[in-house]
Amino acid sequence: MKNSREAFRNLAVLITSSCKEGSKRWKTEALHKCDVIVYTKIFLKFPYCFWPCGPGKEFFIYAHERRGYYTFWQHMENAYPGSNLLVVTLTNGESKRVEAQSDRETLREAMSVLRDMFGPNIPNATEILVPRWWNNRFQRGSYSNYPIISDNQLAKNIKFSRINLWQVVREVQHSRNGVVVKTEDGSVYEANYLIVSASIGVLQSNLISFKPSLPRWKTEALHKCDVIVYTKIFLKFPYCFWPCGPGKEFFIYAHERRGYYTFWQHMENAYPGSNLLVVTLTNGESKRVEAQSDRETLREAMSVLRDMFGPNIPNATEILVPRWWNNRFQRGSYSNYPIISDNQLAKNIKAPVGRIFFTGEHTSEKFSGYVHGGYLAGISTSKSLLEEMEEKERRNENSSFLLEPLLAFTESLSLTTQTDSKVSNLHKCDIPNQFYLSQKLGIPEAIL
Repeated sequence: MKNSREAFRNLAVLITSSCKEGSKRWKTEALHKCDVIVYTKIFLKFPYCFWPCGPGKEFFIYAHERRGYYTFWQHMENAYPGSNLLVVTLTNGESKRVEAQSDRETLREAMSVLRDMFGPNIPNATEILVPRWWNNRFQRGSYSNYPIISDNQLAKNIKFSRINLWQVVREVQHSRNGVVVKTEDGSVYEANYLIVSASIGVLQSNLISFKPSLPRWKTEALHKCDVIVYTKIFLKFPYCFWPCGPGKEFFIYAHERRGYYTFWQHMENAYPGSNLLVVTLTNGESKRVEAQSDRETLREAMSVLRDMFGPNIPNATEILVPRWWNNRFQRGSYSNYPIISDNQLAKNIKAPVGRIFFTGEHTSEKFSGYVHGGYLAGISTSKSLLEEMEEKERRNENSSFLLEPLLAFTESLSLTTQTDSKVSNLHKCDIPNQFYLSQKLGIPEAIL
């Protein structure tokens, strides 16, 4: 999905963040100086082609007194032969106008234009697709467009604090009122809520400190879940010397040390001519190999291969050794729940702590350890956060609704006491009692 600054302007920002390095005004001014282009491609499908095809005939233009009125057309036969598709492009004002009307009305207008170009006997379109980038409140346009006359500062101001790369979070302060995040370079960010998507290995390390500390039930759950280190080492050779063909993609090396360069796989089936071998290590062997140089790892791997295929095989020309464990932003490959565990462990790992929400593959009860587990967990966590925010907003509205009459009543009583010497020194909470005793209030009002 294309980025949109208009959505950032118009949406009620659900998670607010701002850097304590100056006023927010420069940010909002920069966002509003950048234009938003609405670029709409409308697709129409027909039972057959009635437009000219062939070299130099992919595009055609319709001239109309209204600027941009179904002007730019393109057929899809060159890209998708037999698709019978026409595409018309609208922009900005025309895009917004078309988005506001029904697809049936847009189809009527488009067919009128086509019959004006190709005659009245062309067939009706069987389908129409009208994207609505402008009316989509999560998009509010197609893409950004900087002013013709602008300097680099405008781009820097827009980029700043939207997505901050190369920022290492080291401390998270949280309370009932919000969250403060401090990074390694000294920057400070404030937010109403925070979603932590760091891996469980990072959460088990001391990279990020929480103030106050996470509750005991949370830290115990995080440390009960194991972290698997799964390392695939790639070796490239000048040619294949291993057996290929059906049933010969994998081979195993037996060694007295468990997991010592055991599982091998060639890539010729997936990538013919790549001359690649892959060896898989896990956990203890992964950590050992990560701690040594690539040259030492290459020496060990070649010794194993020569033990299997003889001394005359060629040397590998390249080696790639991932280091998931030594990477402080990863600290392992994926999570692994204990064999004996209940649902409460997964719930505690996923559960929010105040205004801090947690997500990642390790928070997925069904698909922990998998990429799609992380994807689904992200969706689930975002929904939970939205529900929490909506519920909090409803509670605030209800409390305001209930408190307003009481506050107004006590305020009026406070004003009355200014002219009544008998209650002039009383606290607001004592006023109803005093007025009841002086027979100025009945029992229901005094209770209120």
